[in-house]
Amino acid sequence: MTATIRPSTTRAGVEQVAAAAMSAAASAPRLNGIIDAVKSIHREYGVLGFFRGFYPRLIVTTPSVAISWTAYETAKSALEGTSDFGASPTRQRCTAGGRGAGGPAG
Repeated sequence: MTATIRPSTTRAGVEQVAAAAMSAAASAPRLNGIIDAVKSIHREYGVLGFFRGFYPRLIVTTPSVAISWTAYETAKSALEGTSDFGASPTRQRCTAGGRGAGGPAG
């Protein structure tokens, strides 16, 4: 997903830098909207300019997504009462030996 949104974040970054430069110095070039920013990036860096910073973003995003996904799956399993092996302890007690309720035999 990062690869698909990277060009738009690059464009947004260029616009923000240009806006900051405008407030710092009146002689800085002004970008008037998205089309002007896209033209400026393409003129300055070519097509690959839209993907500047992709690898650092990937290095930061990948561990974050892995941690989030693992935490989600762990919480989901805990809330459902299942383990990685599929059957929940409650289900095992309820069906073991055909007792139905899972209580002590007797």
